Amino acid sequence: MQYSCGPLTGALKPKYKVISAIMGEGFNPETGIDVFIDLNTFVTALSTSKKFMNSLPFSEDVEADIVSSVLSTVKHWRDYCRRWINARIILFVNDFDIVALPEQEYLKSYLVPYVNKFQHDRFKQLTYYWNESIKRINIVLNYIPNVYCIRCNRFDSYVVPNIVDDYPKSQRYRLIVTGNPFMTNYTYMPNTRVIYSRYKHMGMCQLSDPLMIVQSITKIDEDIMTTFIQNKVFYNMLSAIVGDFDRGIMGLTQMGISRFASDLLRSVEKRQIPNKPLSIETVLPAVDKSYHDYLTKSYPLIDIEKHSMLIPQSQIEKVKSDMVDLYDIDGLRSLSVKGLNLIELL
Repeated sequence: MQYSCGPLTGALKPKYKVISAIMGEGFNPETGIDVFIDLNTFVTALSTSKKFMNSLPFSEDVEADIVSSVLSTVKHWRDYCRRWINARIILFVNDFDIVALPEQEYLKSYLVPYVNKFQHDRFKQLTYYWNESIKRINIVLNYIPNVYCIRCNRFDSYVVPNIVDDYPKSQRYRLIVTGNPFMTNYTYMPNTRVIYSRYKHMGMCQLSDPLMIVQSITKIDEDIMTTFIQNKVFYNMLSAIVGDFDRGIMGLTQMGISRFASDLLRSVEKRQIPNKPLSIETVLPAVDKSYHDYLTKSYPLIDIEKHSMLIPQSQIEKVKSDMVDLYDIDGLRSLSVKGLNLIELL
């Protein structure tokens, strides 16, 4: 029996009242806003859903189902964004055949587990259907103004929400919707909100408050966790400790997260490290020396600005040049997606 993947997009489609509560009812960014939708979250949901994966060999119209599910997510956000004058919707995702990564000059294992996982026979059908679906999605989105899908095969899509525009100059706002803890580092970027979505036993949990995100990521509900939300460097260090398996950042959970938070706080109180550090180097005195090498190598990949600087300018310009609109309603009418009126996306 076929299992529709539509429900698996739920993490990327918060209810409008949730979005409004996070952004504020009267929120109206005069400088514009970019809504970033992390399709890696959807890929993870597909690959880890037993119902979907077990039904895949016997299913029909899988490609149409994926295309419809992603475009329905676009419509969800397109309809919400009509309240804002200058809004763009940007989907981003890593390809399965990522090559020649500049990140691997810092960490040889970077994204290797992700690539290896999807080369496994178990995922052959999924990768085929996904690649074909994303091609069709891009064809449709060419005709939808201010909606784009960025596929990354030469660098990690982690930096996409930071490189498609000169945000310090344009002052555009960013809203990032993701189910990946790593992406929540954007919380500490100016004019940026993150909606962190994950399924829990009681249903969907969608968070934006930094402390609640920390408690959700670490599964530690203690006051000491507030240490990590005090500034960007401490929060980035939390990401280094938790790690990201797909990205080859294996983490330091053996360190003890709550104990490390206590060590940081004590070091600040003793003025051994600054209370508002600007770099990892100024915090290392609070960390056991045996972990220094790992943190030094992984931190530039976690820090958004440092990571962005690793990406060749030619790749950044290519991403920007691909964000074009075809104002051709007749061309859009010539396309069709089962269960969706594409004209409603305009």
